Amino acid sequence: MVPPIASVAIAPAPRRLIAEVAQGRYSGRKAVLKPGDRVRVGADVPATLIVPKDRKLSKVHFELRWDGQQATVKDLNSVNGTLLAGVAVEESIVPHGSWIRAGATDFMVYQEDHTPPLHDEDAVLVVNTPEVMASKRATIKQLRALTTPLYALLDAARTRQIRILLRESV
Repeated sequence: MVPPIASVAIAPAPRRLIAEVAQGRYSGRKAVLKPGDRVRVGADVPATLIVPKDRKLSKVHFELRWDGQQATVKDLNSVNGTLLAGVAVEESIVPHGSWIRAGATDFMVYQEDHTPPLHDEDAVLVVNTPEVMASKRATIKQLRALTTPLYALLDAARTRQIRILLRESV
């Protein structure tokens, strides 16, 4: 008799939203939003994602909100307006992978872990036995306990998926 396979689901963390300056001197500057968060983008305080050298960007230009499922952009009465995918908007839903232009700066918006893994025909099927699940939990616990940064070397030449996944990670 084969014992039943026990499977313990590890609850995923709530998905976050990533807003990133796409080009220029401040390229790579990011804001990470948890569900219920908002970020105000502009050239100076009280904005929370600041691009200080953009003279076309209002002090507080637009607001980006994230409810855990959907992102929304709202222009905050900026001088030059806010564009979503090249179209002027006052308030709009922001799909995953969208670009927003405010002033002379482009921002990219991604949902964390949005892209599903590729199907791998050579993948080995791992049966989640109690021992395998205990090993996975122990590994996750050890990794979460690290106090120093964890690095990985990824070969983007092997698949375009690497670049996509990096954009969707914090």
